[in-house]
Amino acid sequence: MTLADKIVVLRDGRVEQIGSPMELYNNPANQFVAGFLGSPSMNFFPGSLLNESDDRTVGVRPEDLFIADDGALSARVSHVEQLGGDTNVIANVDSLQITARLFGQHAIEEGQDLRLGFDPKDVYRFDNEGARLS
Repeated sequence: MTLADKIVVLRDGRVEQIGSPMELYNNPANQFVAGFLGSPSMNFFPGSLLNESDDRTVGVRPEDLFIADDGALSARVSHVEQLGGDTNVIANVDSLQITARLFGQHAIEEGQDLRLGFDPKDVYRFDNEGARLS
């Protein structure tokens, strides 16, 4: 992302999206592009985890997740990566594995239960074909 002014994201020989690295990162056209850019990659889970009647796919970037007592996602920590300035927390939410990228050092242990929250403005929604809705 740091070496290009413009990126063409291809899948199976078809152009998915063209734009600057930050345009693609901040405004992905579909689930493929959203998951392709970013490290760690975007988390995807069924909207039904948040709302029983929501059949869309929800995407939240790891850096947009935070620990919150009233967080929307109940998770069990499966792995912790202490990276010095960041802490990556890999956790299971139901049968899904998600990653939270937390700024700074955190005393979190494998097997710990926690709740993860996010700001609704940081949520990406995709239809059943993977096209971005919002």
